[in-house]
Amino acid sequence: MNKDYIYIDGTLIVEDEKFKKRIIDYTDNFEEILKQENLVETMKNKKLWLNEKLNECLEQKKEFKMDIKASFVLYILMNMIPYVILPKIFGSNPVLVDTPNFGVINYTFFLNCFLSGIATITCGCIAIKGYLKYKKSIKIEHAINSEIEFLEKELEIENEKLEELNDKKNVVWPTTGIKIAEVNDKELLENLKKQLELHYNIGYNSQKYFKYLENGILEEKLRDKKYTEEEIECISKYLEEKGPILSRKK
Repeated sequence: MNKDYIYIDGTLIVEDEKFKKRIIDYTDNFEEILKQENLVETMKNKKLWLNEKLNECLEQKKEFKMDIKASFVLYILMNMIPYVILPKIFGSNPVLVDTPNFGVINYTFFLNCFLSGIATITCGCIAIKGYLKYKKSIKIEHAINSEIEFLEKELEIENEKLEELNDKKNVVWPTTGIKIAEVNDKELLENLKKQLELHYNIGYNSQKYFKYLENGILEEKLRDKKYTEEEIECISKYLEEKGPILSRKK
């Protein structure tokens, strides 16, 4: 990433975040080129990072799915335990206990019901927790994919812009003097951050937004969420492109 540049009597030195320096031509649009290089590099790094996060998400999704399956296996095993252990403790005949309030109670049957209830509650909680995490991991997967797709499209556009800037640059006649300044890429990177946040939200809420679209209330709902007209148009375009896929996932 280009952080600062130093101009000394016709020589332009650019320094990156690791304090490495390089000399470039002093052109009429060198600042635009440096900012564009930062944008392209940031997008490439972000895409690599998102691909790693996507792989982590997919692994977690598999784990959550296994948790749900494991809870059913555990439920079966826990329900089998009373029928294996209790006969060894109390014998094959039911244990009857005479109570003052409830009369004769089948103690063995009571224990079976009690242990079965514990198994149901325990395994049910595990299954529900795993299912909720699994559903959330699917939303995160869609969100990350939405960001990656956006970056892939935008990288082509921004790379072309960088090539155009390099093609159109004109070397300026050097002047004397010294100038030290930061590469002012804040606006470009802030806009990228906002776009990525928007596409994350689009992917994360894609199923819900698609239902809004089908019911004809998408724009109304998005305006309630304080989206701008440009953002609403972007969301609508995404849903129209992904409509057949989202419809199959319903």
